[in-house]
Amino acid sequence: MFTDALKSPVAFTVLVTVASVGSSLVVATIAMLCAGYDDFLFAYGLAGGIPVIAAPLTIYPLVRTNQRLRLVQAELERLAGTDVLTGLPNRRAFFERAERIFARATVAGVSIAAMMVDVDRFKAINDTHGHNTGDTILSVVAATIRDAVAGSGADDSIVARLGGEEFAVLVMGLQPSAVARLAEKIGHDARRVEHRHGGETISATVSIGVSLRRDDAVIDAVLKAADDAVYAAKRAGRDRWSFTLGEASDLALPVGTSRVRSPQGRLPAVG
Repeated sequence: MFTDALKSPVAFTVLVTVASVGSSLVVATIAMLCAGYDDFLFAYGLAGGIPVIAAPLTIYPLVRTNQRLRLVQAELERLAGTDVLTGLPNRRAFFERAERIFARATVAGVSIAAMMVDVDRFKAINDTHGHNTGDTILSVVAATIRDAVAGSGADDSIVARLGGEEFAVLVMGLQPSAVARLAEKIGHDARRVEHRHGGETISATVSIGVSLRRDDAVIDAVLKAADDAVYAAKRAGRDRWSFTLGEASDLALPVGTSRVRSPQGRLPAVG
């Protein structure tokens, strides 16, 4: 509590002023005793008065300036890791956070799943309806993915926009069936994304690639597997998710499919 109080410029200035006055009075007392000076009232008034005036005039502006610089620095760091359009973490922030999630999962011995989510036929949306419409679709899809992941019950997670129409997701601590339900939900919710433009309703679908971390696989390997699974989903017709165990894609499932292959080869119910 004391250290928190010192974060206030006023509290810090008061503390420094009191310390300055106290130190000045001690030095004045020693000096007068050594010199045999006996006008203590004048000496104490001078020794105490100068820091009472000088300390606040110098310390408070410096502390306030330092505080503002820290806030500006923190905001710049936040912006450097944020995608301007969607408000999600960007590629740089994703990999920084992913390193921490992977390290934590390794220590705790829990699972990690990666998802790559790609908006289907996004170039056609941009070319036909304009970039403003495309940006709106991306923003709504981003919020859809973020909300679905937030409600997934994962121990830790991150949703980021890697660039263009491509999003990346990491979730920690979910069983394969729960990961499948999350992929299913993202796909279903994305299909409800609509935007009115020029009297026309623009909708979107997504293709999702899902990969489970195997052994101590590194981030790049897990994401590569998920990315391969996205292409499998697109080849199978888009608007679906493809599940891989970390090597070749195992299957591509349309939204609404209720089964998914587990790492042991069984087919547990998703619902």
